[in-house]
Amino acid sequence: VTLELFFNKIEGSIPNSIGNLKNLKVLVLNGNMLNGSLPDSLYNLTKLEQLMLTSNNLSGSINKNLSNLTNLQVLNLFDNNINGQFPVAVLKLNNLKELNLSNNSLYGAVPKELSKMKNLTSIALAQNNFDLNTDALAYDTNGGSSTNYSIASNE
Repeated sequence: VTLELFFNKIEGSIPNSIGNLKNLKVLVLNGNMLNGSLPDSLYNLTKLEQLMLTSNNLSGSINKNLSNLTNLQVLNLFDNNINGQFPVAVLKLNNLKELNLSNNSLYGAVPKELSKMKNLTSIALAQNNFDLNTDALAYDTNGGSSTNYSIASNE
């Protein structure tokens, strides 16, 4: 099941009832006027493969329960006001291929374990306040596939 409601000028927060869509595999809410934190119920969507919430005004930190989304392949939260430290729950998403957390208010260290994620082929962390440890991005264990990194404009 796919729910794509991008560029519809939807205002307000993502409703907690989103968690009732148990068979949802793709959620795209890009380019709306959504605000507030990600609802806790979102982390109950265990069949979710793509979560794309770019270019909204979402805030708050990413909950540790993100690790419940074990089928997630794409996590794109580009261009919001997400804050807090790097969400270490990402490290438990073994199927993740694309990670875009660029243009938010994230800070702190990027864990070196990120580079050990075998399926991850695209990492975008630009325009945050990360303390970039090059060890986190230094080697590629993707069995020969290349990983694209975007890490510009971090403090």
